[in-house]
Amino acid sequence: MVYCFNCKKQGHGFKYCKNELHVCTTCQTKGHHEDQCIFFNQCCYRCIEEGHININCRKHQRLKRCGAIILDQQQQILLVQGHSGVWSIPKGHQMHEKESYTSCAIREVYEETGLKLKITRNFKRIEIGKIVYFLIELNDYFKQFLKIRDKEEIKRIQWVSIQDIMKLNNINWSLKQVGLYFDSLLGNI
Repeated sequence: MVYCFNCKKQGHGFKYCKNELHVCTTCQTKGHHEDQCIFFNQCCYRCIEEGHININCRKHQRLKRCGAIILDQQQQILLVQGHSGVWSIPKGHQMHEKESYTSCAIREVYEETGLKLKITRNFKRIEIGKIVYFLIELNDYFKQFLKIRDKEEIKRIQWVSIQDIMKLNNINWSLKQVGLYFDSLLGNI
């Protein structure tokens, strides 16, 4: 049964609550009360265990984020923009330790862009920090299948030339590292 953290009743989630959304005084987020706040309770939002928050979670420190650097035939890279306005490469966290990097990348790219990829061992793998990227060259035919599936997380999808990555405003750290990686490759050509 679904439980609403906003009105504390069963039958619907807080996103569908007809009552005005409550603002938590601990984290200033709408949709839950202080007694359910992960920060108030020092509760990890990934494993829902009390006593620590996500950054101190031993269970999830081993998990990586995985995604795909997708290039088209014009050497443009596929980027996603979150609702915060930050541009990044399609990626996300492993669901659990047994999820392979390829499975995680395939799932996350599909959720964020609608593209169903098939990643094999032959694909080039690039690790930046705790992020594993697979380098994929995509035929222009597949551009017609682009569709944001996770609209709560992603605001926009866009192709950007490799040279223009560093000119974008509001890019995340990993995208900046990818931009520097490609700059160094292009500089050596």
